[in-house]
Amino acid sequence: MSEEYLPSSPLDREADDRALESRSRKFTSIDPKFVLDCASGLEEIEEIAPRYGFSPEDVARLKEYKPFMMAVEQMKADLYRSGKTFKLKAGVMAEEVMERVFRDAISPDIGPANRLEALKTLSRLADLEPKNAAASGANGQAQGFSVVINVGSPDAKVEIANG
Repeated sequence: MSEEYLPSSPLDREADDRALESRSRKFTSIDPKFVLDCASGLEEIEEIAPRYGFSPEDVARLKEYKPFMMAVEQMKADLYRSGKTFKLKAGVMAEEVMERVFRDAISPDIGPANRLEALKTLSRLADLEPKNAAASGANGQAQGFSVVINVGSPDAKVEIANG
């Protein structure tokens, strides 16, 4: 006995239409930060998408969705052109190395000199160095400003009129 195709009821069609509209809205109102995260190249889209509410099925559709892929490629080009890709990746690498430096610094096997150097490096990276050292000039004096007011040449005649 073969199954016959039965047209879906109007209620089923309405539910299908609502689901399609919801899915379309999801793809046409994509968070620009999601596009940026995908373009950065630090993670795969499959890792990023769930944070923005996309399912694995959505990811498969997104990869085929031309406007999205064009936006990602445009963002990649903009990041590369501005040098932000390099800075972003260097920042991520520095963060990973910083964690390693910290673990090594607290290791009982490390000597005091290396521990102190690690502390200095981490302090500099965290911008925790004393500000007065950074504010001194090349000659060791504090930088500031000075005001010079010239009122004319020293041999100029000054006349005062009573009025």
